[in-house]
Amino acid sequence: MRRATLFFTSALGVFLNSNTAMSLEITQGQFLNVTGEVTFASKYMTDGFNIGGNNPVWQPSVGVDLFSTGFSTIFWSAIQLNRNNQQYDEYDFIAQYGHDFFLKKQYAINLHGSFDYWTFPNSNVADYDAIAPQRMRGNKIAAGITAPHLIPIGDSFLIPSYNAYYNLYWAQNRPDRFEGGTRHELLLQYSYAIRPFIPGAKAHYLGASGSINYNDGAFGVTPGWSHATAQVGTSLHALDCVFSLSLNRQWSYDPSVDPNQELWTSASVTKQF
Repeated sequence: MRRATLFFTSALGVFLNSNTAMSLEITQGQFLNVTGEVTFASKYMTDGFNIGGNNPVWQPSVGVDLFSTGFSTIFWSAIQLNRNNQQYDEYDFIAQYGHDFFLKKQYAINLHGSFDYWTFPNSNVADYDAIAPQRMRGNKIAAGITAPHLIPIGDSFLIPSYNAYYNLYWAQNRPDRFEGGTRHELLLQYSYAIRPFIPGAKAHYLGASGSINYNDGAFGVTPGWSHATAQVGTSLHALDCVFSLSLNRQWSYDPSVDPNQELWTSASVTKQF
């Protein structure tokens, strides 16, 4: 289940994910755009769940933006570095769409949505009882709204968002065990441009985000406020790439989601072709 992504656009947009490093969106052109990204994360966190314990992962992906229409497709993956933990490897196939309205106004909004088919190809439901292998495949349907210009602070904006993620899956990979549930996310983000310290760099941003999440019972958790997250990060646009670092914290309120308080880091490189 790939990390959540926001879909607002600008000439050089900054967006923070609730589960990965801050990154800069490279300006889209008039034609087909292909974007590759490689992320290293000290552990894999998604939807409040720790997938695979305290084991680092590679998260390579490739996306195609379809002629600046707002539609895009992504292949995303999480590969456990410890191959004894390969039952937690994950592949995601994603289609998404986003559109801006009233972009030059303070009341501008972005509406976005996605469909994500995810699978754990190496899991064996007979051998494991962690959340990922019990549910080897499923779908996530996301929809949300962002107000990128609503709250000006200094030379930037505090950006509020609401996102809903509806998960459909088959418990223990059995056709007769269809289940579903929604995670609701309230998210705030702020980023600020600073002078690049590397000669030739096009942009450098510092940012922070925070979220509070309500889970209505997806994956068998107790319905209620499940967890909160905070992130601080930086992104540098240089050498025709975006280099990002983040420090992430999760406070878990429900042990059926995560019995631990989590801290992890990530680093990524993004390149548009």
